[in-house]
Amino acid sequence: QLTSAENMALIELCTKFFLCVWALCCAAFIPLTFGVGYGTISLFNDFDFQDCISTLIINTAQPTTTELNLLNGCGYICAILFCCSFFAAKASQNESRYQCMGCLWLIAAMVGSALLMHVFTYLNEINGNNLCTYDVDGFATAFAWAEAGVVVGSLIVTLTCCIICCFAMIAAAEQSDKQQGGNNSNVRAVANNNPRGRLLGGRQQQEPQMTAAQQRYVGGLLSLAVVEECGFCIATENNRRMILNRLQNVNPLGQTALRDAVIYGIQKMLALKVVIAKLGVIEHKFVHIVLTDGADNRSQCTLTDTQRIFMQLGREIGDICTTYFIGIG
Repeated sequence: QLTSAENMALIELCTKFFLCVWALCCAAFIPLTFGVGYGTISLFNDFDFQDCISTLIINTAQPTTTELNLLNGCGYICAILFCCSFFAAKASQNESRYQCMGCLWLIAAMVGSALLMHVFTYLNEINGNNLCTYDVDGFATAFAWAEAGVVVGSLIVTLTCCIICCFAMIAAAEQSDKQQGGNNSNVRAVANNNPRGRLLGGRQQQEPQMTAAQQRYVGGLLSLAVVEECGFCIATENNRRMILNRLQNVNPLGQTALRDAVIYGIQKMLALKVVIAKLGVIEHKFVHIVLTDGADNRSQCTLTDTQRIFMQLGREIGDICTTYFIGIG
């Protein structure tokens, strides 16, 4: 039985696979629309083809010139958007532009897939009822283009639905994790609220005295528990491999809230500093590492908020804290 983390990893792997296949289908969709559109227009203007089908009773309506020109237009739109995506990747990292281009591309692909289905249905009916089409130049080529276009168009529609479902499941899981984290943060076990002496039946309950070694051991356990409660994980020889495995399995998706993440991390460090001071730990240092691609398109905190929290960081633990910014991409 798979755990929730393994389920998420499997969903993300499926999403990547669907996106790769979808991208290949999108690349193949552009030449197919041109091949079917221009090839069918040339075929319909051929005198031998019109003479061949003149005696047939065809239930499917013949695609009009307007429909075929619209199919070619879908191919041009997809080709332009395909080229614009490369220029947008170099010029800007604004994710909203990719979303707009993706929506336009999807609309053009859906319309083109419907037109390809119409052309294929019409040519397939002629191909099954009339043997003279084999003598018409260009019919076999146009039929092969239409057949391939239907396959690719169907894959695009199917994969689009699968990708939408995967992203919906990922978003639902992230929302559930946020709610679970909020519920856990509201529950705090405060051990020092209870008095040391408790009266049971009018008598004071005597607690057993601990030795100095036992007190240090219990203090160490409490220190680890409090540090982990602040949102940090103690890096020891025993759990180093586990921490590295978790970092390798991190797969960031969606938009980037760089300023929010930096402020959240600094607030955690400042809270941990207070806890460490209460525990009496003297020799310690903080290492603050920020891994980022430099793009920030979703932060709610402003640049002024970030400057203010860094000034607070410098005042309180600036002498024992070092910040590293590591750029990716």
